[in-house]
Amino acid sequence: MHVTELPDKSQDHLKAIFDLQEWGDGSATLGRIAERLGQRTSTTSEAIKRLAAKGLVEHTPTRDPHGDPIPDARGMVTVPEVFSLADAKLGDHFIIDRISDRDPALLRYLTTRGLLLGVTDEVLPRPYPELADLLFVDVSAEHADSAMKGEHVQLPVGSLGAVLCREVDNA
Repeated sequence: MHVTELPDKSQDHLKAIFDLQEWGDGSATLGRIAERLGQRTSTTSEAIKRLAAKGLVEHTPTRDPHGDPIPDARGMVTVPEVFSLADAKLGDHFIIDRISDRDPALLRYLTTRGLLLGVTDEVLPRPYPELADLLFVDVSAEHADSAMKGEHVQLPVGSLGAVLCREVDNA
């Protein structure tokens, strides 16, 4: 099958992937493709799976949109060592690895505050015992509009258990 025989939407996905790889930083993540096409990530994921089934793209996601591991073709799962944000100590630097999607309202709350996968944060002194203060230390280009480097976010301590983090690799 030639690419021109594909439906227009499939061609749009291929063009978005090409543009992101050719003119961007080389990473055509589901989130970036969805954003470029004005779609939900789940819609983009299904489209990419169809293109992969036709051999037009390589699609081997290892994580869902909230960071939960996805088994590979052999059923193996790679799970990084993580800790709860509730256990982070003053001065700790961490990378957000997963955000629980069990409570959709809490998930929306956390993501609108800039707690996004891959963002590096630092734990600051608490202004009040039940209020955590975090500093965005490093923000990828993918999240530059949602979480700003150097910005603070304050969260209720009760919400911290919904965020799993991994240590910053200083190597």
